[in-house]
Amino acid sequence: MNKSQRKIESLWSRERLNTISNNFRFIVVIVLVTATAFSFSCRRAMKVEVPHASWEPNYFRQINAVAGLSGQSNLRANRLPRGDSEARIWWGFGLSPLEGVMLRRSGSQWTAIHVKADDYSEPSKAERIQLSTPRSGWDTLWTRLVNEKILSLPDASEIDCNAGGLDGLSVVVETNADNTYRTYMYNLPLASKCDEDKHILAILDIIVEEFSLHAAEVSPEEYAVLPTHALGSSDSEQDLGFLTLKQSHTSRLGRPITVSVPTSSAPLPSRAP
Repeated sequence: MNKSQRKIESLWSRERLNTISNNFRFIVVIVLVTATAFSFSCRRAMKVEVPHASWEPNYFRQINAVAGLSGQSNLRANRLPRGDSEARIWWGFGLSPLEGVMLRRSGSQWTAIHVKADDYSEPSKAERIQLSTPRSGWDTLWTRLVNEKILSLPDASEIDCNAGGLDGLSVVVETNADNTYRTYMYNLPLASKCDEDKHILAILDIIVEEFSLHAAEVSPEEYAVLPTHALGSSDSEQDLGFLTLKQSHTSRLGRPITVSVPTSSAPLPSRAP
């Protein structure tokens, strides 16, 4: 190969390297732009469904306070990885400390915790306990909850299912799954004003059963706001799902009663006639 040929070969090699380099840079730019657009699309796809109801800001002040005390982030602000999901079931909001169970699926791994505030009005700390594997297993537990419409129940205010008043036991559910955050509330589900109350009680039943949570009693003040038709008049224990009412006398009001809920507290004192 003569000098002229070597020069041509050198120029051609440099040109080929420049072409490859330019093509590589172009591919990198395309990948970065695509990744950025995908990430932006995912963020925009996050739906937040919050009912326009008077309970929401008041109850979430309590929820966010207890979540923070127990080392949890704001679920409404969390953008979970694709395929992950989380559900939080809160109960209380009356004259008993707020507590709840949080279920989290990350990939194929499930975890659950139970939290309980130390005071119903101004909590300063919250107990946090890691829960063991549910009795039926994680997949069966989640299937049972989904079958009870945990991901799709409407807010009680949207279907005229409020029992009236915000002084008794209420249940709030938060879910974050498939890029969608939802929350809804049912007040005094024991009153069973609509079919959706039955689903919320079933959800609580499942949580109590699967994690073997202990039952204790609602305060007399909370009992006082229960509708009369929810109490019944028989001299026997009435199985009302998540809440179990035990009447020791035939009178609907003015006799010793206990109302069991999944928490722990002191026994319910007798209610004076």
